Amino acid sequence: REYQNNPVDDAASIFPHDLTQHALDAGAELTFLPAYRKAAGEVVVLGVDLAVSEAARADFTVAIVAAFELATGQRRVLTAVRAKGLALDRQVALLHDLCVDYGVDLAIVEQNGFQRWVLDALRAWPELRERVFGHTTGQAENDLEGGIPGLKLALLADKWVMPCGDA
Repeated sequence: REYQNNPVDDAASIFPHDLTQHALDAGAELTFLPAYRKAAGEVVVLGVDLAVSEAARADFTVAIVAAFELATGQRRVLTAVRAKGLALDRQVALLHDLCVDYGVDLAIVEQNGFQRWVLDALRAWPELRERVFGHTTGQAENDLEGGIPGLKLALLADKWVMPCGDA
């Protein structure tokens, strides 16, 4: 629910429960999809943050696939993966499979530190070569327009749909 998997009280949160609940309500009857073929006017995007440690307090590898409707700005999460301790080759295979199964048009992989290697590994597949790009995070992730707080604007405008129709 919160950046860095460290939930805080709603009063101190950038994303209080009453705000995120709108996206969950919009997806109350929806579930994650095993695959997807986009409709006309949609772009499918994959965002990835990789991790390698299995330690209890270590980060998770997280991947989210969403469909973005160009005309309306509506965003729907299609699937998400959160895993700890995946071997490096398994992470590459996971990202490849997500790109193929969901018809990803654009994949953004965080490339801080060790993560740079994954771009080369993914680009080894011709079908991914022009779709996978790296992004180095830093102070910009706190930017109100393009960073994490900027997500709040789309949530306030009810532009997100988060499937939650099953466990």
